[in-house]
Amino acid sequence: TMDSTDQKPELCGETMTTEKNDSTNHLPAVLQVKRLRETGVLPVRLTQGSIGYDLSVIEDRLIPAHGRAAVPLGISIRVPDGTYGRIAPRSELAMRGIDVGAGVIDPDFAGEIAVIFYNHSFEDYTFKAGERIAQLILEQALVVPVVLEEAPGECCLIVEPKPRKRGAMGFGSTGR
Repeated sequence: TMDSTDQKPELCGETMTTEKNDSTNHLPAVLQVKRLRETGVLPVRLTQGSIGYDLSVIEDRLIPAHGRAAVPLGISIRVPDGTYGRIAPRSELAMRGIDVGAGVIDPDFAGEIAVIFYNHSFEDYTFKAGERIAQLILEQALVVPVVLEEAPGECCLIVEPKPRKRGAMGFGSTGR
């Protein structure tokens, strides 16, 4: 199970053992998933060569023609250290005019994953419960301090965000 601390994840009721990686003792990289609703479907790769983890909708959901909707998935995730999750469209849906918007899952986001869909077609589109609707792609991320140089040769000011917990807030929770 996953909680707000950095404990070892439990998978299928068994605690994972750590392995030696680069002479340090860290957990192997895993995608931690927590079901927030009974109908939440675990992300799945359907082939060994798949980069994306398919994400499924938990209930029937209408996306109106030329409209948009946020579709909850009933799960939360914790991405491996040094990565973020990118929500990408499935090619089959893109061919029908259904596209994904704003799809970044930050490492400090602990809330329910929802996917924003845009229906660019002239017809309403309905997702059926359990249908694979998008894919999650894990990408490496480099986060560095921002340095402001006011004039050549002058001291630089390092700008860092104030420490705060993000938790389950999503879609605009960090402000404009």
